[in-house]
Amino acid sequence: NIGLDGKLFPEDGAAAERVRGLVDDAVPRLAGTSSEALLREIAEKKEAFDLRDSVRSFAGRNVLLVGAAHDDAVPPETHHELLLDAFRETEGVQAEGVMLDDDHSYSASRITLAKTLFVYLEKRGY
Repeated sequence: NIGLDGKLFPEDGAAAERVRGLVDDAVPRLAGTSSEALLREIAEKKEAFDLRDSVRSFAGRNVLLVGAAHDDAVPPETHHELLLDAFRETEGVQAEGVMLDDDHSYSASRITLAKTLFVYLEKRGY
């Protein structure tokens, strides 16, 4: 939830540094931008980029939100849990959360991740 990160920048130096690291890592693969430009856009558009403000658009839908307990890129307590709470508090959204004991890339649990997705879809008739 990059919008939430943008809201945290002024008061949470650790969040700002974490996002700077993510942006610095991504910039070489993105044409026509810079770390400074991306960080400025995140700060300027933090309200529009906060995913919690979009959960109403999921009314009438099922949502599976999978997080990684050891995710340093998007810490679950800030991102997964708050977004899942927003989904659960929104009328008409059936949200289910799963937390896997892994890192951001699910490098040690990709089979478990796939099984989690298959079970979720199977319960819904897919």
